[in-house]
Order: sequence, then structure tokens, then C-alpha cells
Amino acid sequence: MIELAQRFIRKTARQRYPTDTIKDNNGRDVSLPRSLTSTADIILVNLVTNYKIFGGKVGGSIGFRFIKNRIQFNSFDVHTGFAYSDTFAGATLGWELKRADITAGYNLYMPTGSFSPNATDNTGLGMWGNELTIGSTVYLDKKRTWNAAATFALEFNTDKKDTNIHVGNLGTIE
Repeated sequence: MIELAQRFIRKTARQRYPTDTIKDNNGRDVSLPRSLTSTADIILVNLVTNYKIFGGKVGGSIGFRFIKNRIQFNSFDVHTGFAYSDTFAGATLGWELKRADITAGYNLYMPTGSFSPNATDNTGLGMWGNELTIGSTVYLDKKRTWNAAATFALEFNTDKKDTNIHVGNLGTIE
């Protein structure tokens, strides 16, 4: 019998989004007295199968985000309460070589959280995102004790719902 999955992982994670700059609905900078951090709790499910495409193992993931934010300044008040946010799902291919592992993937960010252009209680971003990723871990010794790793992601976003705001595309190197 063929084993369907090599690895199945369910976990919770916490993403932190620190910033010292925010923008209003017209794209103008809002001055902050200090930096702020938004936090999202995520239920994350990953699956790596034994099926192969182009020699790479097929995997996938889906994430369900929940946020709770309270941001308050003299002229700025945001309170979301604990609420469901945007969802993401992705597919990956992974290759295990003798001295390196390589992954390539696609992620789709779906606007499942609530969003209204002038609301102060948005739980979602109000836009779709598409992300292409590639990463590698290179093992510096035969026992794979020492390694160096890097990833690159390129994200393309749509306009925010019911606005003409486009946040732009984003490239990230880690």
C-alpha cells in the first residue's frame, strides 16, 4: 500500500507585524508616537505527500487566521475584538538532494476577513494576494550538521475591495 503522506502537521502559530509607519485610507502617513505591533494567531495545517511532480514531492498548506487588535491614539482608534481574518492556502514542490533541499511554491491569500474601506474594525485586508516562493537549505557537511538557508518570495496583490488603493507588490528575501 502506498503511504499517502510523508508528513502531516497541525499546529498553531503566532505572526507578529511590527511597524513604525501606518497609512490612512488616502495613502497618507499617520504619525505614531512609537512603534506598534499587530498579532495574528493561526491554525496551520501542512501536508507533504509521497506523490512527485518533476521529481519533487508535492505538499500543501492552509492557514486560518484570528486577530485581536486594539490600537488607540488621539485621532486614531481601532478595535477588532477577537475575529476571523484572511485565509491562505498554498502548494509546494520539494526536492531532497545529497547536500541541499529545495522548495518552490505558490500561496493564495484570500480576503475572508471583514473589510469595509472606512471601517475601524476591519479584520481582513480586503484584497487578494498571489505569492511565488523559492528556497533552499545547503548542507555544509556530509552529516548535515551545518547549513545555510535562504528563501525568496514575490507577492502580487489586487486593489483593496471597493477602493482604488493598490498596496503594491512585495519581494522578500530571508
